[in-house]
Formats: sequence, C-alpha cells, structure tokens
Amino acid sequence: MMNRREFLRLLGAGALTTPLVSAGETLATAMQSATLTFAPMLDLHKAVTVPLIIQKAEILRREKDLFIRVTAKNGAVGIIEANNRVPQVISLFKELVVPFFIGKDARDVETLVDGVYTEGSNYKFAGMPFWNSVGNLEIALFDMMSRAANKPVYELLGKRIRNDVSVYLTRLTRDTTPEKELEIIERDFAETGCRAVKIKVGGRMKAESAKIENRSEALIKLARKKLGDSVTIYADANSSYDVPTAIEMGKLLQDNGVKIWEEPCPWQDYDSTKAVADALDMPIAGGEQDTSLWQFKAMIKHKIVDVVQPDLFYNGGFVRTLRVAKMAAEAGMTIDCHSPKFGVGAYPFRHFISVVPNIGAFQEYNLNSSSKPLGEIKNGKVELPTGVGLGIEYRPSDFEKVEIL
Repeated sequence: MMNRREFLRLLGAGALTTPLVSAGETLATAMQSATLTFAPMLDLHKAVTVPLIIQKAEILRREKDLFIRVTAKNGAVGIIEANNRVPQVISLFKELVVPFFIGKDARDVETLVDGVYTEGSNYKFAGMPFWNSVGNLEIALFDMMSRAANKPVYELLGKRIRNDVSVYLTRLTRDTTPEKELEIIERDFAETGCRAVKIKVGGRMKAESAKIENRSEALIKLARKKLGDSVTIYADANSSYDVPTAIEMGKLLQDNGVKIWEEPCPWQDYDSTKAVADALDMPIAGGEQDTSLWQFKAMIKHKIVDVVQPDLFYNGGFVRTLRVAKMAAEAGMTIDCHSPKFGVGAYPFRHFISVVPNIGAFQEYNLNSSSKPLGEIKNGKVELPTGVGLGIEYRPSDFEKVEIL
C-alpha cells in the first residue's frame, strides 16, 4: 500500500504536470503566496462582452425544491438549484449578501466575493452560513454570465482539461449492518461499473454508532474481504474520534488497504488532525466545513491534511474554491471537493473539476441506501457538462407556479 510519504512525493512530482490555466497567468503570478491578496484569475470582461448589472436575486420555492434566480438589468437570467443549506440561511442571503451585489456588474465577481465579506459588519457572520449564501448567489451569477456569452460555465473558469471523471460512490448511512452495506455497494458497483467507494465509520461527531456495536471495525474488514484488493476504499469519520482512537482506527484502515482517511478528528481541532496525520502513513483529508481562506492556507502550509476538500457552495463559490485549488497546487497537494450530490445539484462541481488539474483519481458521487443510479455513470465514469451555462435547461413552465421567498 502507498504510504503517506510516498503519496506526497508522487503529488509533488506529478500533480502539476498540467498547469492551472487562469487567463494566461502562471501559478506564481496568479497567487501571491506570502499574503492572501490574489491576483485576478479570470478575464470575465473579455469572456462576457456586455455589462451585466445585477438587478435582483431571488429564492424560489417549487414544491420541496429551492432555486436561486439572478436577473440583470438587460434581462439576462441565471438559475441554479439551491443546495440543502439555504432554507436555514434565507435571512443572511436576503439581508446581508444580496444588497451588496445589487447594482454591480456580475463580471466583477472576483472582487465582489471579497467585498461582500468586508461590507459593514458582514465579517462578523463569517462561517459556513454566510459563505454558503454567497456561494449560491455566485454560482447563479456564473450561470447568468455564461448564458449571456453563450458559453459553458467552465469556459469562464479556465481551459477544459478533461471530458469525464472517475467517481467513487459515497455511502452516507451508519444505520446498516456491515453485511447489508456491502450488499448495497456490490449492487451499485454492478450497475455503475465503479471500482471505488467511501464508507462511513465512527458515529458522526461521536466514537461509534449506538445502533450497531463495533460496526466500523467489522465494516472495514468485510469491505476489503468482499470487494478485493483492486477496489479503492476511502473512509470518512465525520469528526468522530480523539487522537488515540483515530490513530488506532487509522492503523486498522492502513492494514486493510484503505487509501484515504477523511476527517478523523473534530474538524476544527487542527492540532489533533495533524497529530493523527503525522502518526500514520496514509493520506488524511479534510476541509468540507472550512470556509476561511486563511485557515485553508494554514492547513496546506502546515500539512494538517494531505488532501483539501472544500465544498463549492459552503466555501463561497467558484472563485474562492479556485483559490484553494491554487494554494493546494503550489504545495503539491490535491483538492477533492466535498460534493455528495448527483443530478443537477452536482453540475457546478463538475464544471469546476473540468478545469482544475490537481484533483484526485476519483471524485465524489452520492448514492444513499434508497436511491438508484441515474444512468449517468458508465464504466465508473461520469461525463462532464458541455452545454451553455451550467448545462441545465429549464422551461418557462418550470417556474410558472413558484413562491418567491
């Protein structure tokens, strides 16, 4: 099994053979590594030739689903399906985020996502609720801009370097027995052709599931036995363990050929995460809850994790997540975004990975115990979007009966 040191050596040697493309600038000029002042990455005024003055941004409810719709003064529109955290942050979105963007040119989004943070006392609300509000709006603006330019979103982000991506199936449940869990995984493997999976261990912010005793240890051993050595297995603890227990569990994972150990300790306890990373040979991943670029810089600089996992929505959108990707790339690290989504909710993430070279071998695809693959996984791969905007076409009738929140 590849150990952590070998993993990092190979990343440093090969992860950047394809340079990050950002309006013709090199990585060194695109990010001033001594500070968090980022040089422009995107030439949106060139890509989108007409001003797009933001007139309104709305949250629409259609039955159980929420959407973000942005409209420019010239009538240009962008629409995205909101992520599942928006219902809890509607007031932040409407009262703090949207007012800052109104009347400004969407093509200046690189500076707008910084300005909204420093506007008034907005910085006092920093964290996932605030940046998730920004992220939903920013992604909708990219849909609007790319539609106005008759281009896919990825063309605004950089140069497309891949047309499809291998995926790992994410299992989200801790309620199944190990035997039932493997039955579901083997069924989904047969249907999708996938050869990689992420299993859940621990109890999600506590050491073990209260429903099934010793589930994690049994699941790890059974997964390797049933799936064989050719299958890639990741394990996600969702902040479940203290340092001694995380190291003990990590050694069990190593012994069973698990490739990546995600969020072994409470996600804000960076000292504990680093202690576990330093004690094990396997790569440690984390960052899905983090939204501070300063914190990502520290995580990367001090090797608190080996793989950074920002969530595109939680972290404030494309621009800020591209910045994390650049910081990771400069350090020879991969970025594997947190994206337990499928269908249209995954399209922004797929545009992002179309242009970023330093991603891992497999990217996340969500299948919970009751869902079935949508037929978009072929031989373990998903084709990346190509259509205008995010590649999602809505009919006018889709929004005839909506409530504007």
